[in-house]
Amino acid sequence: MRAREDTTPSEELENFVDPLVAHHRARVAHLSRYRSPADPELDEARRDLAEAVIAEGIRTKLASAPPLNDEQISRLSALLRASHSRDPELVERARRLRAELAETEAAMVPTMDGDANPSVEQVAS
Repeated sequence: MRAREDTTPSEELENFVDPLVAHHRARVAHLSRYRSPADPELDEARRDLAEAVIAEGIRTKLASAPPLNDEQISRLSALLRASHSRDPELVERARRLRAELAETEAAMVPTMDGDANPSVEQVAS
């Protein structure tokens, strides 16, 4: 993608589409035009697209986040493992972890005075 003169590097990054995501999106679009919604190849293409979108989201978040410790990595891995499980205990654990992560992410949002580094009390609450 060629940069326009009137865009900043951050604007270019916002407009960037991962080539793998674009590939899978196009594949799903093509298959859904000519195949039945229940077609196994279309189902596989949709799963591949979902994986590419999730992977790109993870890469984007990790690039802007501080390094994660082993416990945090383990919790995130548990979310992925539980996402396809029908085990009620794993599903409930994933729900709790998602809620914890959402609270932590909300605490990391810059405050009105521009403080992007929350206090320990903000993160712990």
